[in-house]
Amino acid sequence: MSENDENTELAKRIADAANETAIWREGQNAYRSAGLNASNPYMANSAQASLWQSGYQNAQEMAKDRSLAWDR
Repeated sequence: MSENDENTELAKRIADAANETAIWREGQNAYRSAGLNASNPYMANSAQASLWQSGYQNAQEMAKDRSLAWDR
């Protein structure tokens, strides 16, 4: 594999990681803005749906951790 091919592959991997991060953050933002009424915009059983759901669940868990002790 040439150096140019390696650079191209690395750039693709970086772009893929940025895209995955953006989808994960979409899930977080959906929970923060719509709470339990948020719906996953991605096709069920897709990689994007899983990433979105993971971000959504993370935001949900973080909100529980910030709740007041007497609300638990």
